[in-house]
Amino acid sequence: MRQHRLFVIAAALLAGANASAQGRDPVPQQPAGTPQAPIVRTASLAGQVVDADTGAPIGGAFVRLQSRLLAAAATAAGGRAGAGPAPAIFPSTAPQAGTDAVITDGDGRFVFHDLPKGATQLSATAAGYLDRAASGVPTRPIQLEDGQHLDGVRLRLLKVASVSGVVLDEAGEPAVGLTVRALRREVPQGIPRLTMSGFGRTDDRGAYRIDNLPPGQLYVVAPQNQTTVPAAEADKNQLPLAAMSPLIEAMTGGTQSSITPPGVRIGDQLWRNNDQSAPGGPGYSPAPPVNGRLAAYQTTFYPGVTQLSQAMTITLRSGEDRSGLDFQIRPTASARVSGILMGATGPAASTQLRLVPAPGRADDDALVVATATTATDGTFTMLGVPTGQYILKATMNARGLAPINIPPEAMANMPPELLAAMQSRMNTGGDSFFLQAPIAVGDRDVTGLALAMRVGAKLSGRVVLDGAAPKPAAQQMQNVQVTFTPVTGASGFGNMQTRLTTDATFTTGTYAPGLYSASVTGLPGPWVLRMVTVAGRDATTTGIDVGESDLAEVELTFTDRPATLTGFARQDTNGPLPASTVLLVSADYRAALNAGMTPRQQVAIVQPTGAFTFGRLLPGDYYIVAVLDEAVPIDRDVTFFEAVARFGTRVTVAEGDTKSQDLKIVRSIR
Repeated sequence: MRQHRLFVIAAALLAGANASAQGRDPVPQQPAGTPQAPIVRTASLAGQVVDADTGAPIGGAFVRLQSRLLAAAATAAGGRAGAGPAPAIFPSTAPQAGTDAVITDGDGRFVFHDLPKGATQLSATAAGYLDRAASGVPTRPIQLEDGQHLDGVRLRLLKVASVSGVVLDEAGEPAVGLTVRALRREVPQGIPRLTMSGFGRTDDRGAYRIDNLPPGQLYVVAPQNQTTVPAAEADKNQLPLAAMSPLIEAMTGGTQSSITPPGVRIGDQLWRNNDQSAPGGPGYSPAPPVNGRLAAYQTTFYPGVTQLSQAMTITLRSGEDRSGLDFQIRPTASARVSGILMGATGPAASTQLRLVPAPGRADDDALVVATATTATDGTFTMLGVPTGQYILKATMNARGLAPINIPPEAMANMPPELLAAMQSRMNTGGDSFFLQAPIAVGDRDVTGLALAMRVGAKLSGRVVLDGAAPKPAAQQMQNVQVTFTPVTGASGFGNMQTRLTTDATFTTGTYAPGLYSASVTGLPGPWVLRMVTVAGRDATTTGIDVGESDLAEVELTFTDRPATLTGFARQDTNGPLPASTVLLVSADYRAALNAGMTPRQQVAIVQPTGAFTFGRLLPGDYYIVAVLDEAVPIDRDVTFFEAVARFGTRVTVAEGDTKSQDLKIVRSIR
C-alpha cells in the first residue's frame, strides 16, 4: 500500500499544477469600454436540506448556489457577490465567480440574500450523503424575480450505504490483507454495466467493510488478477525509478528509498496475484501448489462462487448497513498460457494482454482474470490461469502503444505536460490494431500460441441534412465530429472523434469488432439525428455491427423538423405541486434492448405551474408518465421501461408536430 500511495501522491502533485484552472463558471464579458450596467439584487431564497427517505433535516450540509448574473456582478466588483449574513447560518466564502455557498444550521435550513433575478441553480453535499441527482432526476433550476423572497425550497439527499462481512481462506483461517470490492450493477440507459465502486481490505480477522456506497444493486467480490511480466523488463524499469530515490526517501521519512516491483520470480517471469484494487500493491499471497501445479486464488463473488452468473445480487436501500456478507476463497490448480504476439511490422514488444471471461464485454475491465506483458521479442507468459473459457485481448496503435480514450472535458483541464505525454496514445484516428482470441484453459498448459494483431475496420460515409433549414457552411462542417461508441465487445476501442470533410463525408480510424452506436457533435442549427443506416439498412435501433472488414455507406441522416410535446402535470389535491419529473420512453424499447442498444428516452422537469416540455423529438410512438422526483428509479433496466409503459400514456408524434398531452402525477411506478 505504501508503494501505491507514493504513486498517488506523485500524480496529485502533477494534477495540482492545473487545479486553479478547473471548474470555473463561464462569466459574461463586456466589450472593452462598455460601462457595466448595475445589477439589481433584491431577491432571496431559503430552504432546507433533508434526508430523501425520512425527511429528517441535515445540519452542516454545504449548499452551493450558481447564477450567471451573480458571476457578472462578482467580476465587476472584483470579488464575491451574493449571500448576506443570516442568523444561525454560517456563510462560506465561495472560491468561484458566479457561485455562493452557505452551511445549513442544525435544522438543515439555509438562506441566500441579495440575489439577482434569473435562473438560479442549487446543489447540496453532506458527509454520509449523495446528491439525489444520481438517480437521473434532472437538476431543477429556480427562476427568481426582482424583490421576490422564495421560501420552502427542499433539497433531498440520499444517505450512503455500506456492506461488511468476513472472508476466510481454504483452511477456514482469516484471509488477511485481501481487497474486497463492491461491483456495482448499473443500468443508466437501459444497458447493464458493471463498474467497480468502493472497496475495503480485510483485517487480521478477515473482516472487511465497504462504506459510502450509493443505493442500488451490486455484487461483493474479491477480484484476483494474475499478473505476469518478464523479469528482465521489470529489472529494466527499475532504472528510471532509481532517480526518484531521494524524493521517495524524503516522502517516507527515510523508511523507504526505492520502489521494488512486488511478485514471485518463476523462471524468467515475475508473477503476482494482484487484486486490481491497489495497482502496485502486493495482492494476496500465492497459494500452495495443488496436485503439483501452480495454484491461484480465483476471483470470488459472494456467497463464495467464481462465476458472475452464480453471484448473489445485493440490493441496498438508502442508508442501509448490510452485514454478514461472509464467504470463502479457495485456490485452484492453474495453467500457463504462453506464446508469441505479432504486431503490424513484427513482434509486438511491451504490449499488455488481458484475459477476460468469455464472451467478452465492453465493461470486462472490471473482471480481468490475468494480464501479461510481452517481451522485446513478442513472447508472453501468463501464469496462474484457472480453468475456464476466455477471450485474450490486446490493443495498440500504429506506434505500438496501447490506445487510450480521454474524455474531452478531462483534456480541457489536463496539465499541458501530462496531455502532451498522453496524446501519442489517444484514439485520435489512424490505424489501430487489436487481438480478440478465444482461449480454452483446462488441466494442461496452453503453450505455443502464435497470435497476430489485426488492423481494425474503418467506417466511412456521410452526414445527410434532410430539411429546408440553412445548411452549415463548408468551414463549419469541418468542425463537426462523428463518434462511434462501443456497446458490446470492443473494450479499449471506440470514442474516436472523426471530423467531417467540407462535403460532409468521413472516414474513421480503425475499430475492433463489436456493436457500436453513433453520435455527432458540433453541428449548428436545428438538426436532430433521425436515422443511422449502413448500406441502406436501418441501424438506428439495432446499432452498427462492426466486423473485421471496412464498413462503407454509413449514413447519418438529420432532420430540421423534430417534434415538440408539451403539457401540464396535475395532482388530485389542491395546493402547490410536489417536485415531479416527466419520463418519456420509446414504445419500441424492447427492440432496442434486445439488440443491446439504448432505447430513446428523455426526462423533463415539471415547472411550478405544472407545465413541461419535450423538444427535439423524433417521430414515433412514446410512453409518457409524470412521477414524484423521489420515486424516479435509479436504474434504467427493462423493469423501468415496462413500468413507464404500464403507468404511462401512449402518445404518437409526427415529424414537425407540436402536440399537447396532460398528465396526472403518480406517486410511484414500481
